[in-house]
Amino acid sequence: MSIAERRRRSLEALKNKQKESKTAIDEKKETSTPIIPEIKLPQQPIQQKSTPTAPTLPDRRSQLEARTAASVETSKQVMEEKRIIESEQPSSTDDLIKEETELTSEKTETILIEEEPDIVSLPDDTSKRESINVFREIKTKVSKAQSKPKGRRKFDKKGGGRQAKVKKLDRRKYLEYKYSARDLLEHESISEEHRSNVLGQVWAKGERIGVDDALAFIDQKEAELILPKDIANAFRKMVDDFTIRR
Repeated sequence: MSIAERRRRSLEALKNKQKESKTAIDEKKETSTPIIPEIKLPQQPIQQKSTPTAPTLPDRRSQLEARTAASVETSKQVMEEKRIIESEQPSSTDDLIKEETELTSEKTETILIEEEPDIVSLPDDTSKRESINVFREIKTKVSKAQSKPKGRRKFDKKGGGRQAKVKKLDRRKYLEYKYSARDLLEHESISEEHRSNVLGQVWAKGERIGVDDALAFIDQKEAELILPKDIANAFRKMVDDFTIRR
C-alpha cells in the first residue's frame, strides 16, 4: 500500500469516529435534558374599539318575540300556581267568611236598635230645623252709604281759602324802577361794587317777600355807609310809590 492510500484511509476513519461521537453526544442531550414546555405569560387582551352596530329589523323582531314568549310562559306558571293553591285550601274558608258576615250584620242591627231611642227623644228644635225652607229668600240689611266728601268745584279757590293780602312791589313797574334806581346809584359816593347788588336786592325782597323787607335792606345799607342818607330816602319813596296789595 502506498502512503497516499494510508493517509486517505486514516482520514476516513477519523471522520467516521467524529460522526459517531457527535451522534452519541446528541443522544445523551436528548435523554438528559427533559423537554420543558414554554410558559407563556397571559397577555392582556387588546381592547378593540367596538363600533355599535344598529340592530336590524329582523333581529329586533326576533328579540321582541322571544320576550313576549317568555312573559307568556311566566304568566301561565303564575296562574297554575294560583290554581293549585286555591284547590289545596280547605272548603271551610267559605263557612268562616259566612259566619263573619253574619256576626257583623248582627252587630250592626244591635247598634241601630240601641240608637233608635236617641233619635226619637230629640227635642223639638231639630224638627223645626228640618222643616226650615232652604230655598227661601234671605234678606240682608244694606246700610246706607256714607255721604262722600264733595269734590272740589271749578270756582272754589285753591290754597285753603282766602289769604291776607301783603304789601309788595308791583311787577308791572319793574322797568320804571330799574331806570330810576340806576340814576340814583350813579352817585359818586357809591362804589360800583354795590350798585348792582342794591338794585337787585331791593326789588327782589319787595316783589317776592314784602315791602317791609325791602325797607329793612335799605336801612341796613345806610347803616353800613354804602348808601348816603339822601339816596336812601329816595329809594324809600320809590318803594312806597310802587307798592300794591296782593
